[in-house]
Amino acid sequence: MSRASGESKRDLENRFVYHYLHFLYNELGEGAEAMNLVWTYLQKFPKNSDMLSNYFLYLELYPELNRANTTFIDYDESTLHKTVKKIVELYKAKDYTNLPPLINAAIDEYFQEQICCQRKCYLVPPTAFGQTISHMLYEQEVSVLDCQRNCLKIKSPYGVYSDLLG
Repeated sequence: MSRASGESKRDLENRFVYHYLHFLYNELGEGAEAMNLVWTYLQKFPKNSDMLSNYFLYLELYPELNRANTTFIDYDESTLHKTVKKIVELYKAKDYTNLPPLINAAIDEYFQEQICCQRKCYLVPPTAFGQTISHMLYEQEVSVLDCQRNCLKIKSPYGVYSDLLG
């Protein structure tokens, strides 16, 4: 892998693309889009001081974003989490007639994401050479099981949005 592609991969993993994009949207005068990109980044890295200062700067520059009913978009949010948010909003609004189809959709989306995540777990890279075959197989199985356990943590809608249920 070349140095440039390694840097690009690292920038994608660190969501650094949101830094570039929010500056561009701000230059174009698109405060809402810039704020959505900052918001998306802060969902993954909430303690990043640069993005936090950008968040407060945009609230100052664009007063229309500083309303209590303004909802920012997380572009990395899964469809499952969006559905769970809708369920919670409908429940709080006491709109019980529209809940059953959304609950069924959330359950289906949850299992689809679980299956997709767990399939990726079997794509683990081979372990170091020079080990016995039984040790290599053991290491592979441990990494698959660790990955599958992490799928359960990452994809749980209640782990991410537990504050919505209060």
